[in-house]
Amino acid sequence: MNADLENTDLDRLLPHRPPMQLLSRVLRADATSCWAEVDIHPGSRFLRNGEVPALVGLEYLAQTAAAYFALHSPAGAGAPRPGKLIACRQFRSRCTGFATNTCLLLGVHLVAGNPDTAGAPGLIKFRGEITETEKTSDDAGRMPGHPGTAMPLVVAELSVYL
Repeated sequence: MNADLENTDLDRLLPHRPPMQLLSRVLRADATSCWAEVDIHPGSRFLRNGEVPALVGLEYLAQTAAAYFALHSPAGAGAPRPGKLIACRQFRSRCTGFATNTCLLLGVHLVAGNPDTAGAPGLIKFRGEITETEKTSDDAGRMPGHPGTAMPLVVAELSVYL
């Protein structure tokens, strides 16, 4: 699977509903990764003093993993699969928060486990990263969801139980 998902309805992919549906859009996914974006704006959930705390990035990555699970669902692509975030290792942040009027690129990459197992419970591990990106009219040559050479603001290892 190498799907371009930019216009996919998030309700089809995430078990979360507003106000806790925090992703702005899912961009693409393949067999081992999923990419999404979050727009930080004045009405963003958890915004305090002009920024969303970097620790909220953990939930952004968990929701990106949830989109990955939905796209790899044994019930068919797009069926939400609730999971439980049970551990986070090596959460490293180069910032205290994400400023208003920025766009964050979120990537999760499968490290261990098999999300395609026909509904059998198990532990899935991801490496996640958050990079600030800009959406401008001159991005025509940029692959959607590609951070270019930007260094990640946040890197974490997530363990999710399905």
